[in-house]
Amino acid sequence: MGREEFEKYTVEQRAKVDEAYSNGEIDGATKNRLYEIIGETERRYEEIRISQTNNEVQLERLKRTNIKLEGALSNLSLQATTTLFDLECTLKELR
Repeated sequence: MGREEFEKYTVEQRAKVDEAYSNGEIDGATKNRLYEIIGETERRYEEIRISQTNNEVQLERLKRTNIKLEGALSNLSLQATTTLFDLECTLKELR
């Protein structure tokens, strides 16, 4: 659920609580408790959203690191192949 969608949802929930209170379906204590629950839900949503953003940032960093590691491994492989070729040439010369 996107942020705007979630905000719309919480506004609707508060309106339902207000309506139930106005109609006498719930008392003031229940209304206050429901408002606390909605507020806690909003705080938790924000924590999750921030955590998700942090995870996305970390994932991008890992992808960049992976690209760098792949480049380094490719260079090492090329160096190893070149060194092996040089050793084979040296061996042929020694024979």
